[in-house]
Amino acid sequence: MKSGQEAKDLEKRVSPEGLIIPEKFNVKSVYCRFIPTEYGEIVMGGEGWSRETGYVGKTILEVEPFNKEVPIKRLYFMGFSSVRAGDVVEAKIPKYKKVIEEYLPGEPPEDYKYYIPKDKFDEEERAIEISILNGNSIIRTERAADYEE
Repeated sequence: MKSGQEAKDLEKRVSPEGLIIPEKFNVKSVYCRFIPTEYGEIVMGGEGWSRETGYVGKTILEVEPFNKEVPIKRLYFMGFSSVRAGDVVEAKIPKYKKVIEEYLPGEPPEDYKYYIPKDKFDEEERAIEISILNGNSIIRTERAADYEE
């Protein structure tokens, strides 16, 4: 746990700007599914509870990158997408790990977040924006439900 000042200093040094990388892909296959969302509460001295509160769509794309140095084979997109197998897309991919530090007692009641750059992409990554391309033109852009995170 960091003090509020330490967390603010980290947040100033590392932000997500410049850490969201666009990459082009050929889409090999597309799979969409619903994921239940849950809400729960921890009860001190008793049992906690949770319940389903709805669903969110998730799209999984099997892809082949244009840039052969990019190891990504699968993209996850929180939401439904109109991407089809055979499409060419440009995906914006976060190349960082988000860290959330809890505040210490006596600090302002908020958590601080900062971003640690990743050295390289993994085989499976999260896309926060997908643009479907036709030649060099964008014909549709979709943003994920977790775009703002």
